[in-house]
Amino acid sequence: MGRLRAIAALFLSGAIGACANQSKDDGRVPAAWTDIAANASTDESASWPFWPVKMRIHPLTRVAMDGNSQQLVIEARLEFLDADGHTTKAIGQVLFQLMADADELDDAPPLRAWPEQDLRDLKINRTRFDDVTSTYLFPIDVEESDLNGRPELRAYFLSADGALMKARFAISN
Repeated sequence: MGRLRAIAALFLSGAIGACANQSKDDGRVPAAWTDIAANASTDESASWPFWPVKMRIHPLTRVAMDGNSQQLVIEARLEFLDADGHTTKAIGQVLFQLMADADELDDAPPLRAWPEQDLRDLKINRTRFDDVTSTYLFPIDVEESDLNGRPELRAYFLSADGALMKARFAISN
């Protein structure tokens, strides 16, 4: 029995060693890749296929009390989707407005408006992005009186490519 274990151990150590040698990174790029890269197009019409084409105010958006400031906030969560409907990150500017009533027209003056958030700034982009939900989280200070009636949060996003996206979300009291 001891001899059988020794043979098995010897066999396994050789198999593991062979696998380790196969995956060894010697720093060389496959020649086929080098050829492809040398002939790759740098045409500006090539586009990133995961660029956001749609934005929504995610259903996890809620009114809450900020634990640090004890200020009432709307925890606004924005989700961006690519052409395949998958979540993706975004580069651009975000603007939030609170309408007193969900039935108000787009050109009606907002009850509240907040300064734009610049997601072109990568530090801000990384800070606002929540990996767990794949959404951007924006805590927005609000007064309790702003939440009377049927308030609606509206988000506007101006993408770095010039596309304008809009989303609406009825705030539950």
